[in-house]
Amino acid sequence: MKTLHVILLTFVLCIMASCGLMKDTSNPNAVADIDNFKGSVQMMHPRTYNPQNVSFGYSLELRHDTAKVYLPYIGEVYNPSFNNDGLNFDAICQDKKVTKTKKGDGKEVHFIVHHDNIAYKFKLTAFNGGMFTLDVQPDNAQGCNYTGRWDE
Repeated sequence: MKTLHVILLTFVLCIMASCGLMKDTSNPNAVADIDNFKGSVQMMHPRTYNPQNVSFGYSLELRHDTAKVYLPYIGEVYNPSFNNDGLNFDAICQDKKVTKTKKGDGKEVHFIVHHDNIAYKFKLTAFNGGMFTLDVQPDNAQGCNYTGRWDE
């Protein structure tokens, strides 16, 4: 009977680890340096469509005062911009504000970037456990939320 309990407990722990339910403490201090942030997007949450899994390669990088944006987008565009390569650009961050989250479990960064005559408002929340959320609101289209893991 004791062997059965050990096998069952091992099985449950393996399932929890594979589902990501165990706390990730691999890099608990990386959020401290939000000026050198790189996050890989895993899921997008459009405002009027169902959430979508994101293929490998989409990311957001912050390097001091520059944002390198490479994100997928699904949503309604109110004023199309011609010669626009979408959410794939490098731009200078303006009005950048860094604060702690209300619970104290990470940091929030608010900033604005301009690209092809479009202003994008970003709200990045990086949590100590390695996860992040990102809200992007262009001034010519519906906003979109993203979730993922930060790499550094």
